[in-house]
Amino acid sequence: MTITPTESTGLDVEDFRRLGVRPNELRLSVIRRAAARTTRALARQQLRQPSQQHSIQLTRVAVSAYRLLDPRLRPNAYQRAHVGRILPNTLSGAGKTHFLDQPSSIGQTTQAFDLAAQQSSVSEEVAELASQWSLAGNDFNVTALPSSVDDKVWISKVGDHDLLQTSPRSRQIRRLKKRALHPWVWFSAAGLVVGTVLGFVTLAPQWNPVSFRIEEPGPAAVVDAVVAGAEAATGALPVPSVPAVAGVPAVAGVPAVASVPAEAGAKDATLPNVAGVMPGVGGSDTGSSAGLLADPFVAAVERVAAERAAAATSVSGAGATGMSVPPTADSLLQSADMVPDSPQGAAAIETPSAVGPTAKNTKSVPSVLPPKPPVLQAVPPQPLIAEAMLRLVGLYPGLEMDVVGGPDGSLTPELWQLSKKLTPGSPDHWVCLWSIARLEWATKSRRQIAVLLEPLSRSYRFDELDFMAETFDASLPVSDFQMIDDHRWTEGVALCDELLVGERILRGDQLAKRLTAFAAEGDSDSRLQLAKQLSASAKQMSRLRETIQRSQPDQTADYLAAIGRYDGLLRRQWTAESIAGLVEASDVRVAAAARRERDLIKPPAGLGRDGQVESAVKDPDAMVDVAQLWFRAAERSTGRAADSMRMHAIDWMQDATVHSSGLQQLEWRRAIEEHVLSLPVHLQRRFAVDHSQDADSSMKPSSGIGTNPSLGDSIAGGNDAAGSLAAGTKANGANLRGRILSADGTDLGVQVDYQLGVAITPNMMATLQERSAVPAAGATIRLVGELVIERDSAVVVSVAPDSDQSVMVDGQMVDVDPLDGKAELELSLGRHRILWSVNTDRVTRPQALGVHYLTDGGRVAVQPADDDGAKPATTRLTVSVLRSNG
Repeated sequence: MTITPTESTGLDVEDFRRLGVRPNELRLSVIRRAAARTTRALARQQLRQPSQQHSIQLTRVAVSAYRLLDPRLRPNAYQRAHVGRILPNTLSGAGKTHFLDQPSSIGQTTQAFDLAAQQSSVSEEVAELASQWSLAGNDFNVTALPSSVDDKVWISKVGDHDLLQTSPRSRQIRRLKKRALHPWVWFSAAGLVVGTVLGFVTLAPQWNPVSFRIEEPGPAAVVDAVVAGAEAATGALPVPSVPAVAGVPAVAGVPAVASVPAEAGAKDATLPNVAGVMPGVGGSDTGSSAGLLADPFVAAVERVAAERAAAATSVSGAGATGMSVPPTADSLLQSADMVPDSPQGAAAIETPSAVGPTAKNTKSVPSVLPPKPPVLQAVPPQPLIAEAMLRLVGLYPGLEMDVVGGPDGSLTPELWQLSKKLTPGSPDHWVCLWSIARLEWATKSRRQIAVLLEPLSRSYRFDELDFMAETFDASLPVSDFQMIDDHRWTEGVALCDELLVGERILRGDQLAKRLTAFAAEGDSDSRLQLAKQLSASAKQMSRLRETIQRSQPDQTADYLAAIGRYDGLLRRQWTAESIAGLVEASDVRVAAAARRERDLIKPPAGLGRDGQVESAVKDPDAMVDVAQLWFRAAERSTGRAADSMRMHAIDWMQDATVHSSGLQQLEWRRAIEEHVLSLPVHLQRRFAVDHSQDADSSMKPSSGIGTNPSLGDSIAGGNDAAGSLAAGTKANGANLRGRILSADGTDLGVQVDYQLGVAITPNMMATLQERSAVPAAGATIRLVGELVIERDSAVVVSVAPDSDQSVMVDGQMVDVDPLDGKAELELSLGRHRILWSVNTDRVTRPQALGVHYLTDGGRVAVQPADDDGAKPATTRLTVSVLRSNG
């Protein structure tokens, strides 16, 4: 810094620059820290290498610091008032400072020190500089500078602490004192203590002896527990060891196949003796069983177990064929913790002759223990799955066959019986069911394969789409030069499209490439074009998603247009956000159609057109106008975007048909059929034309069950008007849509539209079984919808407690409390797929489903969704479970 002979007498910008603070700084603490930081660095340099320049700089910094702290030098009244404030602690510390009364006593007091002979070179330099450098008199007196170290000025008592800088501990103590002065601190501490005490009191166990007496299981429960243990340990009946069958090749490390009767009365049926080969398969001990038969109570248990096993595995015609029919989803739900009741077992328990002296007790004391909730297991690791697959192939060498049409299906019944003997959660159980799903792809649809997911979801945590893609990919032939059948081609294209909708872009692209390789070896140009379109759509979605992720979320036109194209045209999620984004699209026709739809319905945030089941839009002409706009926009587009706009326009046309009648309804219906035929085959299955849902009853054709009967039984015997069952009416308030499937997964031709909160009663099921082809036992109502979550929050899923039903959200089984029938889930913003399955022969009380937010109790918006799979059977009856006033 250049030394100037004169210095400014007032506050200048140079004073702020010397301390390194802003020119308008008013905070005293900042000024003090800056002065201390600057002087400390200069002082250290001066002590190491004394120089005249450092001394001048120290002097200037000190002068500048006092100028900044002096409120009289500030230019306006506001700054003078702000800088002139003195903190209480600073004022108190300054008041305790002591100074000498008489300057003349300095020489007398300093004689005690042996410092008179020492002269400081620094002081001489300062004195010499002071003679050449004139300082302002109002800053400090130059003549009063000390000339030697022995001057009393340097050792005068000014207190134990520095006014410009405080220690870290003092600042911490002062900070704690300030915080302790706030009243809310004490209220917060008191609330925390009270909440902790209440939490411990609430969670503490209630030692009530009466509750233990009530929950104590009776003899019937003991019999059930023993039977369940016997069935879990041995599967069904004990399998005796017999010699190996001649002609069956031996596999290394695998025992020979033993001849075992599959059922009572079966002829020449063989099953592999898997005891000791695959973990989790129970064996038999004839010696121990012979010893247990002497006890009459154990004899009753053995009899109940035998009757339950025979009732679960016997079918009509089993004695003639010697082969059991593949079990349904209900038979797979049997595990060591859950054994289904049967009339034979109940009769055996309640018969006095079955249990001897304890018959009257078992008949009068029921079991009140609630069933254990299923414990979901993780999918076994890949090394264990590979080992289990080797064991399974050793038992069934036919699994290694690579036939384009797939195996003939003879292994499926044997694998079903083997899966019942395996322990749920073991690698062998997972591999067995995985192999069944792989074999079923040769002849079954995606809807029927989905039946397998219900028992799997009760035992494992896995992703539904990944499971479908993996099993389908394994069902394809290894060589691309072989042709695949039409069934698996259609199912593969539909599965690939579902993967793209579910944002499994990488796996969808892999499947699309495999389908492209198969189509390239065939003679069908349409197959090759469709496979290439799916592959191009996967790449386009991947690039667009990366662009959206790299972009800064804002409300610009480019960002909104990208969101609308990705969600609406590629993922086919027509939400309010996607419609608003398409308004900003570069295509004029797409923007016009989106703007017209937005102005027509005005949906709330987070809900799309499909979610507005109670919308005020009732004008069919306005709906058709919106549909025509989307059709015109689709003509200018190609590929996946064009198909999405056509499907969205067909949805509008179908809604318009519901609110129309007469010749206009017939004309629009023909137009819908023409537009549906223009879609690819795998997308046509979504629009199964069902004229029985039209609003005008005079235009309905005759159905396959008579003159389209009306089922008008209300719930609870007609006393409660909360819901009703009606056929042939449009489910305008439906939240879930589904079908009724038989025990083997066959579509029975009955469509069900369900509204949340409405009960399905036993009277409804009885009337439905009388007037349709729904069997009395084994049928399942499978309803599918989409939860539209407006924000990241917790939701409550509630069903009727103690009932045979299951709920799945995003492919994961919901663990419902068996006592109150409720479960809490944490769901993120967006759409989540929900699946509700109800066993028709177990509807002994009203069954209902409800989904609400946990915080405010509001209903979660749910819109119906299609259960993707094979084209459903001809709809002969439509059942609408809606509110009477809806």
